[in-house]
Amino acid sequence: MPSTIKTVVTVPYASLLNAKIIEPTRNGCLLVDRHFLIFCMQPILAKIKVDDEWYLTRYPDVRLAIDNHVVPNVAAHYTRHGYFENRMPYRIEVDPEWYLQQYPDVGLAIEREEFSSAQEHFKIVGFAEGRFPYPHFTLATEPEPGDPEGIATGRARARHGLSV
Repeated sequence: MPSTIKTVVTVPYASLLNAKIIEPTRNGCLLVDRHFLIFCMQPILAKIKVDDEWYLTRYPDVRLAIDNHVVPNVAAHYTRHGYFENRMPYRIEVDPEWYLQQYPDVGLAIEREEFSSAQEHFKIVGFAEGRFPYPHFTLATEPEPGDPEGIATGRARARHGLSV
């Protein structure tokens, strides 16, 4: 069986420091160039499941970006822009009891009729604020090669009591 050679772009850490792409701070953190971070995140973000039809309906400006050849498709938009703009890649179902227990301010906002439900809050502002819709939330990924049915993802979702 022929082996597949994968190319990985790496440069010495010192080169990143010298080019000011990353800069250590006094408190032990690193300042990272935004474009470098986006570049590094691409392989990870490319694995996230994106529902093309839902995404285009939710974010109609993406159709224009595709039509104007800014991006070739929905998945490319999400990995290059959407993730960093706090856009949801697909419809995410909220566990309303858990969500309201975790975020009591949302319950107050619903009482004030600012939102009709936990789901609406999450859709409009909660996701962009970094709130979780249910315990142990992670964005769903496409099945890995060798796991064409998404069995590993399905098992992980089932462990958290989510529909598969």
